[in-house]
Amino acid sequence: MTKWNTLIESHTTEFDKLDTLDKRLAFGTVTSMLDNLLEKNLTVLDFGCGAGRFEKTLTDAREGLRVFGYDPAPVAIALAKKGQYQIDCTFENKLIDRQYDVALVNFVLCTMPDISATVKTISKVLKPGGKIIISEPHPDGMGYHFCSYHPEKPQSFVDGAEYTTHLSGMEPFIDYWHPKSAYRNALHIANFEGIVFTEVLAFSNSVEWRDERIQAPYLHICAEKVQK
Repeated sequence: MTKWNTLIESHTTEFDKLDTLDKRLAFGTVTSMLDNLLEKNLTVLDFGCGAGRFEKTLTDAREGLRVFGYDPAPVAIALAKKGQYQIDCTFENKLIDRQYDVALVNFVLCTMPDISATVKTISKVLKPGGKIIISEPHPDGMGYHFCSYHPEKPQSFVDGAEYTTHLSGMEPFIDYWHPKSAYRNALHIANFEGIVFTEVLAFSNSVEWRDERIQAPYLHICAEKVQK
């Protein structure tokens, strides 16, 4: 079984091909949520940016953003800095406290069994009143067959339970299951409020869609850091 961090360097090209769900139901939803934040010149942190794939989608979709990509994996930052996506972003493996207006957390928390410490870290680097937007595999989507990935059911539905994820054309790897309550609790502990869950089903009858017509494959969560 392949661990997620080992996939970053060897499968960057394959990740780029898996854009049907990501761009339409995941990344498209995130950029729409950003559009609802009317402020211009937002400073946006992509926490766990990998090789910078989402930065390309983000900068293409919305003008006037200062985008920073952060990833603790040196190989990810090295790939992002190579500039394969031809984007004007800053990529670092260090964070600055109270720096960012918005933190995007795309498919990061599912790679760790305990999410609380990471959510606290993100809260620390957001400005008071800053927003967090989280995208994760939907906890109710286990066992469904979506058009580009299939998450197996965990042996038990307890917070942090391991499950196997299959992405088209790639080796399976381990992710960790979290219920909605775990995200809500972690956000409350990290001084977030106004928590909103968003679920999006496939929006057309295209033959490429599979179970995402009946079950949302992703869960999107938006919350605001308490101002104090």
